[in-house]
Order: sequence, then structure tokens, then C-alpha cells
Amino acid sequence: MNTFRTNIFLLLLCTFLNANAALVDRGNGMIYDSAQEITWLQDANTLGSATNWANASSWADNLEHGGYNDWRLPSVGESPSNNVVNGESVIENCPPGVICRSATDYSETPAETSGLFYTANYSNDFSNIQPNFYWLAEEQSNSRAWRFSMANGHQNSRNKTLSAYAWAVRDGDITAVPLPSAAWLLLSALGGLFGISKKYS
Repeated sequence: MNTFRTNIFLLLLCTFLNANAALVDRGNGMIYDSAQEITWLQDANTLGSATNWANASSWADNLEHGGYNDWRLPSVGESPSNNVVNGESVIENCPPGVICRSATDYSETPAETSGLFYTANYSNDFSNIQPNFYWLAEEQSNSRAWRFSMANGHQNSRNKTLSAYAWAVRDGDITAVPLPSAAWLLLSALGGLFGISKKYS
């Protein structure tokens, strides 16, 4: 009975952890990112083609999907500034076109796309992710805007008239299950399990 009880416990625990995973499919083409508390469109190329920054921003701002009209482009977070000139890093040995935090670390940035990119197996939850640059919401200057590559995690700024892909996000969740409720379900199931185990032991 102890082995049976252990196996059931592990099964319930895995189910509980999955219910509170970083990426949760909410249906209707929307994925909730609990780590960043934003909801992504599941189709990463809903617009259908690359476009300039102004068109990408207008598309996201006017998008209506799933009963929501507060979509936007992903945020760059805290805009890079140190060791950056015109959107390019001036740190020695930094790859061309890449924002480097140091001479050896040019990986994760505060951008929401970066937060997703460095989430394990994130691509399994989405469709049509383009191995290319995506526009971010913020401008770097009057003529340049930030963009992020879903191919390699690189981030830089480019002239806003050039083309990149667009991916819409919105703040918050749509049908969130509060953590206390999920935890209560787990504890209730475990209580019932141990009650049955005690009865037949």
C-alpha cells in the first residue's frame, strides 16, 4: 500500500505542478505566461508577414482577439543604455548587432520576448514562431525601435522603416486559477488518499 500511495502522490504532485507551469494554454489561441504575468497570442505570426515598426505597433494596438482589445507589442523592459551607442553595444568582443551586458554575457535581457525565449521548451506551446527578429514596443530614438531575435536571443535597435515580425501580448491572465485553489485541490485529494490508505491498512 505504501508503494501505491507514493505513486499516487507523485502523480498528483506532477498534475499540480503542471497546472501552475510558466506557460499555460488558455484556449482560443492564447497562452498565459505566469512568470511574466502576460498572455501571448499562440500564433506568433498572426499578422502573416514582416512589416515596419509603425504598422506592427498599430496592428497590435488595434487587435481584437478572444474578447480582448488591449493587446500590444512585447515590452523591451528596462531599455539598455550602458555601453550602447545607437542600439549597438560598444563592449569589446561583443558580436555585431547584439546588446551585451558584459564581454562574455550577451544572452538574457529584460525584454518580455527574452523572458519567453529563455523558458525551457517554450516553442512547444506556440505555432509559427519565425526564426527572425520581432519588433518590441519601445522606440530607441525618433528613427529606431528595439527588436528581438527569436532565432538566437539577440536584441538590438534598427531603423523603424525596416521590416520585422510582430507578436501581440496583453497584461495579465484571462481565466486564472488562483494558486490557493489549486493547492486546496491537491491537499483535498491527498487527504482522501491517505484516508483510504488508513482504512485498508
